[in-house]
Amino acid sequence: LCGRWLDKGEDDKQIVRELPASNADGVCTVPLVKYKVDVTTGDRRGAGTDANVSLTIYGTNGNSGERKLEGSGNLFERAQTDNFGFECVDLGEIQKIIIGHDGKGFGSDWFLDKVVITNEATNQVNYFLCGRWLAKNQDDGQLTRELPASNEDGVASVPLNKYKITVITGDRRGAGTDAAVHINIIGDKGESGKRRLEGSSRDLFERASRDEFGFECVDLGEIQKIVIGHDGAGFGAGWLLDRVIVKSETLGKEYFFMCGRWLDKGQDDGKIERELVAEAQSGAGISPLVGYKVEVMTADRRGAGTDANVFIQVYGKSGNSGEVKLSSASKDTFERAQTDVFGFESEDLGDLTKIRIGHDNSGFSAAWLLDKVIVTNLKNNSKTFFL
Repeated sequence: LCGRWLDKGEDDKQIVRELPASNADGVCTVPLVKYKVDVTTGDRRGAGTDANVSLTIYGTNGNSGERKLEGSGNLFERAQTDNFGFECVDLGEIQKIIIGHDGKGFGSDWFLDKVVITNEATNQVNYFLCGRWLAKNQDDGQLTRELPASNEDGVASVPLNKYKITVITGDRRGAGTDAAVHINIIGDKGESGKRRLEGSSRDLFERASRDEFGFECVDLGEIQKIVIGHDGAGFGAGWLLDRVIVKSETLGKEYFFMCGRWLDKGQDDGKIERELVAEAQSGAGISPLVGYKVEVMTADRRGAGTDANVFIQVYGKSGNSGEVKLSSASKDTFERAQTDVFGFESEDLGDLTKIRIGHDNSGFSAAWLLDKVIVTNLKNNSKTFFL
């Protein structure tokens, strides 16, 4: 009796065997057993793999040897269960498996949920729960995992929750950004990790725009705060963020994050990332802008006009406009006995109290004889005269 391989690649690699004589027949090889293998890929973004997956089953009687799991169609796709089968000698009580992939192909990272193995001779079912990444750049970087056998099924990976993110850019000149914006949502059960907010439209994060995004991640519990920012790249990277609204689609609950500040290396405090605490209700956000019309009358005197650069600062009970340069496409401004009209936007200044107006004394004939100024609030059409 033999029952052994004559193969340079199997058993003891011998291709010649010496067999002693026997007066009786017997069973020289152990009968084969069919095993059914069900592999479930997790429900995560990018969970599927194009790599070559292999499996080794270990039991009290030995192991199956490494078996490549292959078949027709698109195997190991997100949230998919793939079925395989093979024969080997009876392994006895199954104790563990080693499963992994070779890291080849585009998108080789794999999120394995679980493996179920059935001995079709005895109908014994063993469960191998994983719920982890087999990826060089995720989790612990391992491409192979050893999983112990269990007689009971379970939840290997936490179900995903859908989150909707609404980002509102402020209504100010230059408020929009061309930089790459990212967000990290933090709850009492964990955080989403940094996610880039991108979409099919190129015109994201424009002035006074409302952009919506969505992604899936494990349940974060009660959301406590977010960290939002940008990479500072591109022309016009500075960004005035009004507010962010995060909605848990599964729970139907909204969280509000008020900002009203610049994320700009050249404005405010120079930060391009901000941590915002969750609020139960939406606030007022950035105050809407009010248009102001400025009429400037130059006096009717010889030499009254100026070629200098003129500026104005308007003060009210609710604040001031900041210094505004009064310029026009026409070169002939601030001429003798002439009224020039300008406009600017600002937060509502309330009742106007004073103005500060002047020039930089540049150019030929900078001297200027100012007659009066009229400032009109275009929201309520109220006029204030400055003589």
